[in-house]
Amino acid sequence: MFKNYLKIALRNFSRNKAFTFINILGLAIGMAVCIMLLLWVQNEFSYDKFHTNSDQIYSIIQEGIWNDGETYGSRTNISLWIFLVSGVLALVIALITVSVQTLRSAHSNPVEALKYE
Repeated sequence: MFKNYLKIALRNFSRNKAFTFINILGLAIGMAVCIMLLLWVQNEFSYDKFHTNSDQIYSIIQEGIWNDGETYGSRTNISLWIFLVSGVLALVIALITVSVQTLRSAHSNPVEALKYE
């Protein structure tokens, strides 16, 4: 059974090369960005955790003003809730996208889909 599914998938990939390329490229980019974001978050939360009293270490942030009035900072603190909200938002968007595609395929006529296979 799995062999048949693989054959059908390969036939569809060969028929719709551009669509397949776009889907695989989007998936690869999304996974790469997700992994990089998770590694960055892990690095930010593990900063100075090797010390024995790491809960008592504080970060000093220097802010200044350039001659033209523009401000700068040497470190930007981003709290945990920003990451949680963005993650939940990404999951909601993915859930909506998958749900719409599932409903669209569930309501489609299977005879029409078989004509093109």
